[in-house]
Amino acid sequence: MSKINIGFVGLGIMGKHIANYLLKNSSNFYVIKRNSKSTKDFIKTNKRNLVVLDNYKQLSESSNIIITCVGDDYDLKSIFLGKKGIINGLKKNTLIIDHTTSSEKISKEIYTRCRKKKCYFFDSPMSGGEVGAKEGKLSLMVGGSKKKFDDLKKITKYYSKSCIYMGPSGSGQLTKMVNQIFVANIIQGLAEGLTFAKDKKLDIKKLLKVTSVGAGHFDADITSFSTTVASDKRLKENIKEIEYKSHGSNKTNLIITSKQISNIASSIQKCKDEVIDILINYGDIMKESLRVLQEC
Repeated sequence: MSKINIGFVGLGIMGKHIANYLLKNSSNFYVIKRNSKSTKDFIKTNKRNLVVLDNYKQLSESSNIIITCVGDDYDLKSIFLGKKGIINGLKKNTLIIDHTTSSEKISKEIYTRCRKKKCYFFDSPMSGGEVGAKEGKLSLMVGGSKKKFDDLKKITKYYSKSCIYMGPSGSGQLTKMVNQIFVANIIQGLAEGLTFAKDKKLDIKKLLKVTSVGAGHFDADITSFSTTVASDKRLKENIKEIEYKSHGSNKTNLIITSKQISNIASSIQKCKDEVIDILINYGDIMKESLRVLQEC
């Protein structure tokens, strides 16, 4: 690939940092004109080094590498499958890297549509948080065409410390779901331990100080954290949708759809982000626990 012409969609908390790395390593850099503050700020700061286009079709017509980092399935459908969406302007052999945390279903649907255009779509959700994005040390879990994976790594090397091929289309999103299940267990342990401490009227600041250097090694603001978890309506609604069906006296099967897991994962991410904000306020005492949670 002689010229790297990058089309970038999603200049939010994570995307703007990724875009900054790619801006330095591309021949041409294309973005879409949007009204969000982060997009306006990015364009204002880098206006001499990028081209601003009116729609996604124009962006895909101009690019041989497209990177997306948006909110959810709805956003992906809008930017890829709309009347002036990315799919309609794709050129043969375009590489599309999607960093959105979404469902396996939408990833497979877009992958199939891209293959009909002889292009390559990768679902590549991220782990590492804003700090990882800012430092160029994200961990990427990738699903898609194995034969084109090396081409993908030539791009992601600029902003990631780890990029692992997980399998065919959808495998990246399934891996991110597992990652979020791990995070859920960390959050559950924090919530239960700190709720117990509060119930027993322990001094929370002293508790955090002593456990930050002990084997328990967890910390957070109990009141803010419990409120965050308890008030997340979307999380509770999706957990209620999970059905347990008994098969015999000692066997229980957990029936849960990929969409439900994806919705729960998004809610967990929201909780995790708020907990990270809380931990930052505690300074050096919480430094190590903050690092672990940010890298999940």
